[in-house]
Amino acid sequence: MALTWQLENWGKSVQTSPAVYVLAQAVEEVQKIAADEAAFPGPVRASGAALSVTACHSNDGGTTIGMQKLNRIIGLCYMEGPAAAGSGGKLLQSSESTTTTATTTTTMEGSAAAGAGANLRSIECVEAQAGVTLAQLQSFLDEHGLELAFCAEIGSATLGGVCFATTKDSSIGPACPSGGLGDFQSGLMSIAVVDELGNLQEHRLFGTDGQQDASFQTLLDSQGTQGIAVSMRIAVRPYTPMITTLHVLGSLTAPDLVKELQALHADAASTQGNIFAVIDLTQGLTIVEHRTPSDAGKMPARVSLSRLIRKHWLSQKKRSFQRSYMTTAVKLELELLRQVRGSSAVLRYASARRGDVFEYPQDVPTSEHRLVYSYYSFDLDAFQEVVQEGLEWVSEYKSKTGFSPSGFAVYFVTTSGQRVGGPYASRGPRTKFSFDPLYHDPCDDKWALFVQMFSASACAKGGRPALNQTVGIEKYPEWGASDVSGTPKARFCSEWMRAFFDAKDQDTNQTPATHTPASRDTADTTDALDNQDAADTIDRL
Repeated sequence: MALTWQLENWGKSVQTSPAVYVLAQAVEEVQKIAADEAAFPGPVRASGAALSVTACHSNDGGTTIGMQKLNRIIGLCYMEGPAAAGSGGKLLQSSESTTTTATTTTTMEGSAAAGAGANLRSIECVEAQAGVTLAQLQSFLDEHGLELAFCAEIGSATLGGVCFATTKDSSIGPACPSGGLGDFQSGLMSIAVVDELGNLQEHRLFGTDGQQDASFQTLLDSQGTQGIAVSMRIAVRPYTPMITTLHVLGSLTAPDLVKELQALHADAASTQGNIFAVIDLTQGLTIVEHRTPSDAGKMPARVSLSRLIRKHWLSQKKRSFQRSYMTTAVKLELELLRQVRGSSAVLRYASARRGDVFEYPQDVPTSEHRLVYSYYSFDLDAFQEVVQEGLEWVSEYKSKTGFSPSGFAVYFVTTSGQRVGGPYASRGPRTKFSFDPLYHDPCDDKWALFVQMFSASACAKGGRPALNQTVGIEKYPEWGASDVSGTPKARFCSEWMRAFFDAKDQDTNQTPATHTPASRDTADTTDALDNQDAADTIDRL
């Protein structure tokens, strides 16, 4: 009897049954699997921590490679980039081009060609394998006083899991060498990929002329259909000292809340800062982390007290965020602080670098609360319309169905203007925000139904989805088609992923706004009908 593998995501909401599952021990093993079609049936897909809320890791009948054992951090190195990209680094002469690790120094390919008039600089990077988690990588960088510009809320994610996927973070400081800031991919300088013949190929952000390579941008949004990523180099920077001011906004009308969030974001952005907000619909509070860079010499004198405050808040935040649930005790504590302070700014603390990354427990029983969310990205100029009308829509939905998400998470990301697919594709650099509903049970049918309805509303307003973060996206392949780029290789393209490439091929002239579950013209009528249908369905659940 053939062995049947059963894999599931962290939230236990998605299962898949590959014909073969291999926990790879070395890059050479990945190369062998990719090249041997007889022993390892396609499609061949990589899997890391399986934290995605969608079925993007689905691979029934294929070969899934577990990448967790490829967890070696190779070391620090330097790569070439244009002198104008980002800040810092060492200006290179035309003949210079070196990569340095903890044990070796090697000449980078193409350095001679790079000297043809290119004004280049060295960019410090860290090189690591695909199974390394974001938390492990930051722990290594701590030993060197360095950090990634991207700081994930979920540190259990692996580098291989996020290099071809959508991520978001309200990052601070200057943009990455790519020109973007706020997603992991913006920091990528190179990716080593195993192709269908088992060959190892390195793809780089910058060509030998110092210009961004268009094929690298295509690779980023290929969703892993070009090959298996086994290692990568990510730009790093010295610690960025940060001041965080925690604001607690009480029960406000949707228009007033929007104004408060806009003002806080504008204030933070004026000094290369940012904000991260959680709108808690259960407790009637909105919590905002107002983050700004701070010169090390201007850090508060009472550092020990600042550390104590920070430690206390982060422990509360981690528990609340992972469970998508704020306890009444936390609410009362925050409200008391607001009353004592007489202001929305209830806490202020300093940190030597940008935030902590949280490691989630590997296995949480279905009986316990665990975070689930659904992602939607919008241009910043739509903030008032999207957030205000979104909150009003949810209120109406609850009045008709009795169901409401726990709240919303709001992130702000800077796009580079170079991306060709995904939610961060844009014409020129700009700021985008995500407005993501949160809930505490990924397996609740009422949540799935809510997301289906909310997706139609969000998409009608020009929202962009993410194949790994928008729940139920497989129902709308035309909408998700804007998230893929390039021509997929059959060896690495699952049936689930193929639907989005097929939808893209069917109408390559569609704009992202037309990839919608419901058209804008019928949105109001559809919402009314959908809400009634949802109410009837929930009554039956």
